[in-house]
Amino acid sequence: MSLSDDDIAVATLLERTGDWIRGDGPPPYPLAEACQDHLIGLAIEESAERGEPVTTTREAWAS
Repeated sequence: MSLSDDDIAVATLLERTGDWIRGDGPPPYPLAEACQDHLIGLAIEESAERGEPVTTTREAWAS
């Protein structure tokens, strides 16, 4: 059985989350980074819908 890159990423995130909850590792994915990544994903979708470039900036939460 082979896993997609997305499947591997989710499994890794879950493993790291478990480590963090048990006190065996750092937080797996900072909320600020997740918010910035989501913003970029939304911009990609908007660009695809509009057929033109969409620009984002580094938001205050990502500082």
